[in-house]
Amino acid sequence: MSARFSTRKREITQDAKIDKRSVSGANQRLERFLRPFAESPWDHKPLLITLARQMATSIGEEDGVLAFDPSGFEKDGKKSAGVSRQWLGRFGKVDNGQVGTFLAYVTRKEYALVNAKLFIPREWNDDPERCKRAKIPRDEYETHKTRHEHCLEMLDEQGDLLPHRWITGDDEHGFISPHLAAQTGFTEDDLAILWDALVNMFEHDHSAARGEMSTCKLVIFKHATALGNAPSQSLFRRVGVRKNDAAKPARNFEDYTITVDCENLPGGVEIIEKP
Repeated sequence: MSARFSTRKREITQDAKIDKRSVSGANQRLERFLRPFAESPWDHKPLLITLARQMATSIGEEDGVLAFDPSGFEKDGKKSAGVSRQWLGRFGKVDNGQVGTFLAYVTRKEYALVNAKLFIPREWNDDPERCKRAKIPRDEYETHKTRHEHCLEMLDEQGDLLPHRWITGDDEHGFISPHLAAQTGFTEDDLAILWDALVNMFEHDHSAARGEMSTCKLVIFKHATALGNAPSQSLFRRVGVRKNDAAKPARNFEDYTITVDCENLPGGVEIIEKP
């Protein structure tokens, strides 16, 4: 690593062109380290564990926050690992690109990225040879993993190393997991605070970008069992939004009618509406 960050100019470039048989052992080790990630025998996971321990020491607080968030990257071509036409939230559209799920550790002192997983679309899982050519590790493509499962993996890898009281996520991850709640001591009182925060989240952030934005309705589907009593997509379809006058531009929330179908709910599912 000292050679990698040396003040000598262009030495790394020159060393990379030297035949392997003539370089020193130290340079050979450095070259192996600097190879493209997929071809290198170097395992990055111990480094992430070390990073988590360092962050716990330098900025850790007992009420820290673990924040999960997916992010998309535009990408041309079809050969890069995991590239596909998929939702790229950063750009607000479906396009060709890659998507990663990231874990950040946040406290009053500072924040830092501590982990990341590359999302592998199903079309890649169904084509093992394509995955091999892209140098995707077998345990990442043999079984399809959702971004939520990646979050759970990162929580297992580093959750015990980073002191925290809260786990947050992008709206894509807008689910209260009883399994995560059990690990963090999340209570019904905490849940009430979360609902209140969602209803009032814009009251103290009327920035120029948000203007007079406000939460006008919150629909909660509560399940009686930890594994859930109905698929989330079928429940979300019970919420409808209809424009009252299709010929006129909408100017207010009152220009829409929000409907929630509460008839014939699956057993064990309760609908809670706020405010």
